[in-house]
Amino acid sequence: MEDSTNHAKFCFADGRIELEGSEGFVAAQIIKLESLLSKLVEQLCKSGTPPDGGVEGASESPASINGKHTGSTSSVSDGKFVSYANVFALADNKTQIIKDVPGTTKAKKAVDVAMLLAFGNELRGIKPTSMDEIRANCTTHVCLDSSNFAAHMKSSAARQVYTISGKGVSQTITLTQPGKVKAKELADLLNK
Repeated sequence: MEDSTNHAKFCFADGRIELEGSEGFVAAQIIKLESLLSKLVEQLCKSGTPPDGGVEGASESPASINGKHTGSTSSVSDGKFVSYANVFALADNKTQIIKDVPGTTKAKKAVDVAMLLAFGNELRGIKPTSMDEIRANCTTHVCLDSSNFAAHMKSSAARQVYTISGKGVSQTITLTQPGKVKAKELADLLNK
């Protein structure tokens, strides 16, 4: 088994934190570092010392030196997404739902996947969410009914939580206000 690359970069100028490594490493480091870095930037600003361009810390394995990078890369500067680390993760800069989505039917689970995914993306500042991304997450959560997917996404239950824009492969969803409330409640429940 190959060691994963561990790399961290902190840019105080724009509040960016970049980590590379296994999913567990990335999630753990973001949770640990975010509040610390926020406090450090706040202290620097209060003292009148402007934050510089950045501070870098790296630990590279031989695989990284040879140009191979393993694991996932994440760039998160907002604590809202990180506060749901038990529900969401990033893979290839895409939001992934890492908890089992409750539901007794594929239709219910698919709508909940869409709702949660849109919520996770909104926490990251991404609006709207593409149907392709929803379809991929439904496949992961074994609730993709490909022949009825479009009908599930346009059901009366779905219309209460999000709106659909576009046509064909370029369709996207955006949460409604009641959808945001419902998505937050479900995410809070799963985050425990």
